[in-house]
Amino acid sequence: MPLSRFGRRSQTPMQSGNGSCRTTFLPIVGHRFQFRTKPAPGFDGIVQCEVREVSPPERLVYTWTGGGVDTRLIWTLKRVPEGTHLTLDHTGFKGLRGMLVGGILGKGWRSKILAVHLPALLDRWSGSGAVLIVPEAECDSSRSEG
Repeated sequence: MPLSRFGRRSQTPMQSGNGSCRTTFLPIVGHRFQFRTKPAPGFDGIVQCEVREVSPPERLVYTWTGGGVDTRLIWTLKRVPEGTHLTLDHTGFKGLRGMLVGGILGKGWRSKILAVHLPALLDRWSGSGAVLIVPEAECDSSRSEG
């Protein structure tokens, strides 16, 4: 996928095509938003986030606080001869709880988000306008915002 496709910055919240799951993410430094998912022991299902850096189309940084961890996600895109290389760094896991949560999240990033949901989203997204959340991404619609 060409890096230029990511250069078109949407100013509209991400939402699913059927409106069942929403996040109020906007690529604006200082903007606060949430991800909501199924609660689990020690986790209410809500991740509080704040955008810290936006350098379209190459870099997006935001905080990720929930389930007893306060971390940072860094998404980086780099042009390569084959198209675009995506790097995701989820950092800041501290202590035993951080190590456990980091292992759980790392598994989810690798097996679901990066391997399944992100490719499906990119297949459906035109490259401009609202970014659709993949319906299969297990959002908890009973807890959605907005």
